[in-house]
This record gives sequence, structure tokens and C-alpha cells, in this order.
Amino acid sequence: MKTCPFCAEDIQDEAIKCKHCGSLIDEDDGSVKKIKASQHSSYGSISLLCFLLPAIGIIVGIVYLTKDKLIDKKLGEHAIAFSFLSVIVWFILLMILL
Repeated sequence: MKTCPFCAEDIQDEAIKCKHCGSLIDEDDGSVKKIKASQHSSYGSISLLCFLLPAIGIIVGIVYLTKDKLIDKKLGEHAIAFSFLSVIVWFILLMILL
């Protein structure tokens, strides 16, 4: 057993990802790598969509959360969070302009 450096939980030596936080383990040196939404090929376009159309971004985020790959789930989390942030930004901009 070894300890995950991100969540400090015990993981098995043979594990390819941490079952607690979802971090991937590098097979070459046994280190743990964190998956980021920015590593997804659709990151830029999804981020732009979430900023311009936050309601659609939330729907797209939910769709990505239902996928099997961990990187898709991370993109879904990013899309939902960024959409909510965009709603706040748009609200503030509208209040200033009106």
C-alpha cells in the first residue's frame, strides 16, 4: 500500500488511479498525476460555450458527467462551475449597464 499525495488515502501498489480522488498513477515511476479538465480536447470550445450561453453549458456539463471516462467527468464539473460563474458575471454586467 502507498499513500496518495493528493488525498492522503491508502491505495494499492498495483492501482492505476486513486479510488478516493480519481488521480491517475503514472506507470513509469509510480507517481500520481492529477487529471485536469484543461487536458480534454474540447476544453476551449466548452469553456467558450459556458461563458456565452451558461444555461446550455450546464446541460453540456451534466451530459459530460454521465460519461465513463474520468477526463470527461472533470470537463463536466468544469462546465457546470464555469457556467454558474458566468451567470454571476453576466448578472453583474447587466446591472452595471442598465
